[in-house]
Amino acid sequence: MNIAEFLLPGMSKTKKPTIAITSLTCCEGCQVAILDLGERFLDLTRHIKIGDFAFLEEKEEPPNYDIVFVEGAPITEENITRLKSLRERSNILVALGACAALGGIAEIKNYQDK
Repeated sequence: MNIAEFLLPGMSKTKKPTIAITSLTCCEGCQVAILDLGERFLDLTRHIKIGDFAFLEEKEEPPNYDIVFVEGAPITEENITRLKSLRERSNILVALGACAALGGIAEIKNYQDK
């Protein structure tokens, strides 16, 4: 069983899952860490279709994704709108890194008056 079959059991075995790796308010270090995987990341790209990953190339977004990896915290209204749009257009949305999961450094602004 490959990763696509595990995460998306109803998906055709011949169709590669379309993924996005994107960021909100953050340093984008998680995306750099993905590229640091080197050959392992390149091997993975044989099994997936990258619909959006700005570190590789800028292109028009597809209407829907199978899996979206989001790093960064939704700090601005634009971030929140984008996050909601990505969730609506994806089967699975994954919080990537401390900023996405816990707010990271950007979350400190919530404590500036305490």
